[in-house]
Amino acid sequence: MDSLINIGIILTYLMIAFAALAAIGFGIKKMMQKTNNAKKTLYSIGGLILIILISYLMSSDEVLGSYEKYEITSSTVKRVGMGLTTLKMKIKERYK
Repeated sequence: MDSLINIGIILTYLMIAFAALAAIGFGIKKMMQKTNNAKKTLYSIGGLILIILISYLMSSDEVLGSYEKYEITSSTVKRVGMGLTTLKMKIKERYK
């Protein structure tokens, strides 16, 4: 019974990987066909990467004493802070 479940999980992973590759491949194919849209898309992706980088540099890596019992590391705190700061920036950008 366990081997049947393992086979099902492996097949699920393979189908998800195939779907992700197909979606990325289709997107790249369309970007090659319409170069004006490709420029806009690349600018948007570059802007998002810039916002994420700025958020990472702004976030603190200080672990509060109340969270030490959960064994949270400073890198985890920094990544969570980056995510929250990115979210704040994107919400402010959306509703300005």
